[in-house]
This record gives sequence, structure tokens and C-alpha cells, in this order.
Amino acid sequence: MGAVSAPETSNQWQSTSWKLMSATSPSSTDHVAGRNSYRLLCEESHSPPATTARAPSSPPPPGRRHHARDDRGVPYQDAVPASGVAARFSVRKDAVTPALLLQCSFPDGEVFASGPMEQGEGTMTTVAVVGGGAAGIGAARTLLQEGMDVLLLEAAPRLGGNCRADEVRAGDGRTYRVDIGVSDFNRTTFRQFSGLVDELGLETRPIGTDTSFASADGHSLCSFRGGRWSFGAELADPEVFLRDLGRFQSRVEEVLAGEDFADWTVGRYADHIGASPEFRDVYLYARAMGCFPMPDCHPRDYRIRDLVAFWKIHGVVGREPANRRCVVGGMHRYVEAFRTWFVARGGELRCGTRVIGIVRQRHGVEIRAVDAQDRHQRFEVSQVILANNAHEAVPLLEAPTGPERRILGSFPYQRARLVLHRDPRLLGRDEGARGAFNYVVPAGELPRVRPTITFFANRLAGLPQDVPEVFVTMNPHLEPRPECILAQRFFLHPVAGAANDAAAAQMEQIQGRNRTWYAGSYLVKPFVHESALMSGILAAERAVRRERVRRVRPARELAA
Repeated sequence: MGAVSAPETSNQWQSTSWKLMSATSPSSTDHVAGRNSYRLLCEESHSPPATTARAPSSPPPPGRRHHARDDRGVPYQDAVPASGVAARFSVRKDAVTPALLLQCSFPDGEVFASGPMEQGEGTMTTVAVVGGGAAGIGAARTLLQEGMDVLLLEAAPRLGGNCRADEVRAGDGRTYRVDIGVSDFNRTTFRQFSGLVDELGLETRPIGTDTSFASADGHSLCSFRGGRWSFGAELADPEVFLRDLGRFQSRVEEVLAGEDFADWTVGRYADHIGASPEFRDVYLYARAMGCFPMPDCHPRDYRIRDLVAFWKIHGVVGREPANRRCVVGGMHRYVEAFRTWFVARGGELRCGTRVIGIVRQRHGVEIRAVDAQDRHQRFEVSQVILANNAHEAVPLLEAPTGPERRILGSFPYQRARLVLHRDPRLLGRDEGARGAFNYVVPAGELPRVRPTITFFANRLAGLPQDVPEVFVTMNPHLEPRPECILAQRFFLHPVAGAANDAAAAQMEQIQGRNRTWYAGSYLVKPFVHESALMSGILAAERAVRRERVRRVRPARELAA
């Protein structure tokens, strides 16, 4: 242990007041017991002359790490010498109750202790995470890094949520896995995801960023390839288009500053900068329509701030050049690597385990589940993080509160369809204009399904040349030929807008109550993979702080 013992000859001790300090206090005593640390933090006032606190004379019982801040990060009051007097620290059982006591002894024979703490609170360290998507991965990783015991429960047979892949067979019979969901990340702005990928030791590569804009009937209007714009014959005035694009790119970040543009629509902002009708239709509305969190309405009615926040995190707008990359071999590989990392570090993983009930009690949480063989299971944990969609959380709770029902039920979601296929008609007729990202230019009521976009997977991810051309379309505006469809998936995603803002603003009414935390991309704009990961990290950090807090009563004298 790193602490220096107080002189054994000291025999004049005095009682004093106590206060738990933060981890930046001048001195501390640590004792490590297995995976968990027991820490008492002590402030020295140097009046009277200070001595260093003695380390615990005996190891504390295995249990969670003790920390000096509450779940909001506020220093917790009521324990640790403020008078500079050294003390011996130990953990003991109360003679009357089964509770644990934080005990401090002074040389004059007096013994003071906190507590008693709640029965069982000192030894239960497991935190459960329900949901193995990006939010659950972020939460589980953070908990493990902070020394918690972690139980990760996922109903599906695999982790990853919307980050998944399907197989494509090459001409020689070999199969390749192609991402159908999360396709890339921006290393500049996806800071948490970038850190995770680096920690897992995964290689990344730049993605293809060529773009194409075609009408709903397949006519190419313009494309961006190799750093240059090309225009089809149907575009009336390319010079006006480029002028408006430059004006938009140089000004649009203003909508993220302050509240001046909080309720502005895309159409209103286009009026504000004097954008031409052709720029709006061919570029602004078409590209906006390719953003999945946007509502199913005409893009002129999207909120401009929601749209620009989505574009900025992906590097579509902004002064910093985009650094969009994908994991070599596919984004889905990070999920597989995390699974190995998690288990190797002692995490308990239960895929194919469907949670059917969560009972919150005074001293812990009971989770009831059914595994893939329909066997009923029961887990007892200290806290639970629900890292799933908002509307999926309430049915899992045995006794949801009124605020939980109301708030979680008010987050808007939208259903999307992803199709992996080989039908080139969805990319436009001009093969030379096709890009990694292919947008549909709206005309009248077409396309009827929004948002929509087609990814040219070979170009975006740099697939091996022997992989046949394969495309991923979100909400196809034109139904792919049945013989060209390789796979299709349906998923729900949060919808940007005032309803989400109003629900998110109320989350503090339920976050952390009844030992329950909530995580998911619906809580962090702009609702991308980084958002989900960040939400899990934030929930886990708060759960860890809660786990380390000691609810102490005023100090009371005990028999020595």
C-alpha cells in the first residue's frame, strides 16, 4: 500500500469532524482487495501539524469501490479529518445489525463510524446492461474499465444492434460479409468510437466519398467524383448551382450557434441565403433526404439544426476536412472484437437471453430472463442500465412509475427498411456517374418513401475486386427486382424533432431512480452510432459514481 503509517508513539488523539473529499485531495489511503479498491480520501489542514493517515489495519471485505462524489459529481459531505489529525481506518461489522460500518479510530480511544450502511449495499457490485448495441457496448466497456462486475444481456444471438453484416458470394464461391447498417465513421468527430476501435487494435481505411444525384426515374443530374463536380444536360445552370453550394457551405454552421435558428426549417433557411430552386431540389433536399433520423416528410420541412448537426458529425459540412473511415473487413468486425475483449476481461455475456422482467428493490435489482433454450433465469444485481429503445424499456419493468411510462413513451421512432441487393436501377442510369453515396432528387411527390439513399458498398468500403457489385438501399424508392435481393432488415430509429427534444428534457426525472439508468441514441443528438456509444458511457459513469457513494448518517460514538 502506498500510505505511510502514523508514528506508533502517538497517543494524544482528538475527535474531529469528517468530510469525504474528491480524488484530488492531498492525501489518501488505498487498499486493494481483489478486483475492487477501498479508498478513503483525506484532507490535511496542517493545523495542528499534520501526519499521514494510517492505512487500514485489515483488508476491507470484497465489495465495490468507495468514491467521494455522488452521482452528479458533487463532493459528498460528512466524513474524513479536516483538522489534520491522523486516524486509523477500518471496516467492521456492527455488533447489533448486519450492516457494515466505516470506522475511524483516534489515539484517545474514541471510535467514530459512519452508518450503518444499508444491508448488502457494500458487497453487491454487479451492474447489468440490457441491450448489446452501441449503447450497451459503451456502458459495458466503461463499467469494466471502472472495476465493476458487469453482466451484459442481449436478446439476439449476437451483439451490435444495427451494426451488422450479411454474406455475399463471389464468383469463385468464396463469401464476404458486407455491412448492412453502420457503414463508416468520422475519426475527427466520432471520438469515443475512434478510441474504442484503437483499443481493440483494429485497422481502418478511408472510405469512398463520391456522390451522385439522380432523378427518381434514373436521370443523372450531377455527381461529385475525384474532387470535381460533373453535371448532366438536364441541370439548367451549373454556375448558379456551384455559387449556391459555396454560400451554403460557408454559412450553414451558423444555425448551430445560439437559439436564433432553433425552429427554422430547411426551406426557411434556403430562403434566408437566397438559394436557387435548382440548388434546393438537386442538392439540398436530395442530400437531406438521405439522412436516416429525419422524419418522413418533405425535406424542406426538416428542422435545419437537426440536419446540419447530422451533416457536421459526418463531415459533410464544417471547416475541418472529413476523415471518414471504415474498419478493414467491415464495421461489423468491431463488434466481434469487442465481444472477445469483454469476455477476456471478466465480463459476463449472455447473448440469446431475453429479459422478461426487472424488479427494482431497496437493496438491489432482480432481473428475470429466458435463454435460447427457453430456460428461465434470474440475476441479482446492484443497478441496471437499459440500453435499448425507449419504448422497449417500459415493458421490461415490473412496476414502472407514471413518469417512466409517460417520458419513455413519448420518444418518437420511425421504421426503416434496409435492402442488400444487386439491382443497379436504384443508382441511376449513368454508370459513370454512380458514387459511393447515391441520392434521389425529389420531383413532386416522388419519392414517396423518405428518407432514402443507396450505398454502393464496393466503392464505399473498398471491397475486394472479385466481390460482385452490391448495393445497400434504405427505404427503396424503387422496389429492387426480387431476384436481385440478397437480404433485407427492418429497424426502428429515433426521429429528430420537437417531440424528441421535449421527451429528452424530462429524462432527469427518471434517470437513476430506482437503481435504473437509460441509454440509447435517442438521448444524444444527432442519433448516430457515436451518439449511442456516448449515451452508454454517460449512463455507466453515473452508475459507477452512484455505486461508490456511501450514504452515511451523522457520526456516532461506538464502544472501542
